[in-house]
Amino acid sequence: QRRRLKARRSTDAEQDLQAVHGIAAEAEIVGFLGNEIQKEKYNYMIRQARTVAPGGYTEWDSTTPLAVAEMDHRISLLPRVTAASNKIFTSTQRFGADWLVVGPNFATYVEALPAMYFTPEPIKTGAGVHKNGTLSTGQVVYKDPTFPTNEAIAGHKGTSFLDAGLVEAVYVGLYSTDVIRLDDFRARVGLASRSAIKVVNARYYSKMRIN
Repeated sequence: QRRRLKARRSTDAEQDLQAVHGIAAEAEIVGFLGNEIQKEKYNYMIRQARTVAPGGYTEWDSTTPLAVAEMDHRISLLPRVTAASNKIFTSTQRFGADWLVVGPNFATYVEALPAMYFTPEPIKTGAGVHKNGTLSTGQVVYKDPTFPTNEAIAGHKGTSFLDAGLVEAVYVGLYSTDVIRLDDFRARVGLASRSAIKVVNARYYSKMRIN
């Protein structure tokens, strides 16, 4: 499967970027296109994992019951994460989950956990998925702004093919066209990647949802 992006820039903008900011437009644009292609592949893989994950959702009710402290109720999210992890362990008889990709609202509850239950990563800027931190149950948490807001997917990343849930076989990593500049003083460049992405063991994924 080939993924492609193209970009155009004016000679004037290229000259201004170099003169005012000391930035080479070609390197910036190629780097940006490469990052966007990688993000597209990541999004496709996560959504494939969500589609094939067996066994329905492990659910958690966000409504705090009467006579229960709100923080105590939020901590009860962790046993549900463990339950999702144990679904993977039971079905594969090898490993539980070691990562969690969460939607924005799911991340709200994770980030509000006390420090002894969640170790956050330093705040970073930038678009796309952010590594949020690590739960006391052992899962590394990633916050995805495009993932369904009340959902999460737990998974395991193995060190061998036998422990893989999904495989990307890269044919050509990244390649670009030559820069073409015509008499309209606009430069054109394209960037592409060719790879195959295949689910090989759906049992290494488990879905979660907040009600």
